[in-house]
Amino acid sequence: MPAKPLKRPHMRVLILGAGGHGQVVADILLRMQAVGAGLMPVGYLNDNPALAGRYLLGLPVFGRLDALSTVAHDADIVAIGNCVDCYVLRRRLV
Repeated sequence: MPAKPLKRPHMRVLILGAGGHGQVVADILLRMQAVGAGLMPVGYLNDNPALAGRYLLGLPVFGRLDALSTVAHDADIVAIGNCVDCYVLRRRLV
């Protein structure tokens, strides 16, 4: 008999970065959501204009990272593989 998913309120998670790291994070969140972890990935922000409006793993790329305040979310995860870009973003968020 398969385990029943847990019923918990959903935390809307926004992924900052839509490259390989961001998609791995999205895949993990989607799998956690499937087993009832209460996390709901809402999409990505990424500074690559070619990704804006696309869907990756079924989640939208809303636009640039500076649009953070315009996307409804409860938490965000920085998923940027470039150490310099990641450091700069973290400094902007603090």
